Amino acid sequence: SACGSSRVEQKAAARPAIVQALDGERRILRGRKPILLKIDPVTVGSRHLFLGTEIMPPGDSIPLHRHSHEEEAVFIHRGTLDVQLAGHHARAGSGATVFIPERTWIGFRNPGPDTAEIVYVFNEPAFAQCLRAFSVTSGRPYHEPGPDSAEAIRRYQARLSGPLLDRIDMQVEVPALKPAELLAPMARDGPNGRAT
Repeated sequence: SACGSSRVEQKAAARPAIVQALDGERRILRGRKPILLKIDPVTVGSRHLFLGTEIMPPGDSIPLHRHSHEEEAVFIHRGTLDVQLAGHHARAGSGATVFIPERTWIGFRNPGPDTAEIVYVFNEPAFAQCLRAFSVTSGRPYHEPGPDSAEAIRRYQARLSGPLLDRIDMQVEVPALKPAELLAPMARDGPNGRAT
């Protein structure tokens, strides 16, 4: 695996495909979140594109992050999501598309009450390799990647914009706190999700 490479090793030529709604490689990200990898070098031989889907139950989120080297588009197939994009907050409903240029901060949250489904598209298929490294096929136990994939992960991590959390290739933004705020007792979360 060459997670750090902008080019993915190609085993076969890209082949035309009609990928039905339930087609693709079913995986469980970090042992808890179902994803479906539909178009990439493994599934259809794509050299320049990665497309996958994800189900987001009410309350689920994708934390604020940014991708250093990839552009991404997220299509909201069903449901409604609260979107934080480049410092702006908005609600996006079924049928909306969010375009995320490289190095742009993005985060999603499903406010409920309905389950949302998203389709994500990346201009580089290498991201799919890393999703595979941090996921398993349905029914298999998840273990953090071992030494056999350590070199590939190290190469990819060298490109990361921050720590690995629930997703790969992301950096989480944490606002700076004043010393008095650090020493103050914790309060309940307010309407904007921050302590009041």
